[in-house]
Amino acid sequence: MLSKFKLTDIIQEGIFRKTGSTSRQLELRNLISLGITVDLEANRFTVHDCCSVLKKFISELPEPLLTESHFELYRKISQITQPINASNKINIKKLTAVQLLLLLIPSPNRQLLQELLSLFEKVLKHSTENKMSSTSLATIFAPHLFCPKSFTAIELQQNLSFITDTLVFMIDNSMKVFKAPQELIQDVTKQLETLSKSASNSSLAPVESVYNFCVQEKNSNSDDYTARQV
Repeated sequence: MLSKFKLTDIIQEGIFRKTGSTSRQLELRNLISLGITVDLEANRFTVHDCCSVLKKFISELPEPLLTESHFELYRKISQITQPINASNKINIKKLTAVQLLLLLIPSPNRQLLQELLSLFEKVLKHSTENKMSSTSLATIFAPHLFCPKSFTAIELQQNLSFITDTLVFMIDNSMKVFKAPQELIQDVTKQLETLSKSASNSSLAPVESVYNFCVQEKNSNSDDYTARQV
C-alpha cells in the first residue's frame, strides 16, 4: 500500500493526522486481512482512510517495529551532542549509532521501516501543501515504532521527546541511515583482502571483523561500541 500513494494523495493537508471514515477503514482492513487486492485508484478509500489503516497496523504489531530490546539505545541517541560535521552538516556519531542499530533489527522490520521513511520523505517534499513536518510525522509514529507494549501512559510521556527526536533524525537522514557505517565497511574490506591472500582460518574472519570493529577507540571506558555511540 505504501507504494500506491500518488502525488494527489501526498499533498493532502493533514496526511497521517486526519482520521478519515471509521467505516471505510474497517472495510479496508477487512479486505487487506482477506488478501484481497484493493484498487486504491478507484477512489473508494481516501488517503486519510489509508493512512489511518497504516497507523493502526503499525500500532498493533506484536512488538514495536524497531524492537523492544534496543529501546534504551534509541532513546539515548537523542542525547548525542557531538558537533555537526562541517562538510556534510550531520552528526556523524549519531548517524553511526543509528546505522549500527538498524543492522540489528530483523530483515522484514528493516524493509518496512525503509518503505515508511521513503514515504515520509515524499510527504516532506510537499510539506507546504500537506502541512506536515518531520517533527509532526515523528510525533505520530515514534511511540509505535520504539516503545515497548508494556509502557504505561506515564512512561510513554516521559520518553516521548527522546524517541521523537531520534525519529526526526532518522526521517531527515533517511537516505543515509540504512547504509553500513564507513568504519565497518573498511574493516570488512580489510578482512576480505586478507581472506583472498590466505584461506586459513577463514571461518573466523567474520567474527574477527566484528571484534576489530567493536574494540576501536580504545580510549573509551566502554567495551561496547554501540553503547559508546549513545
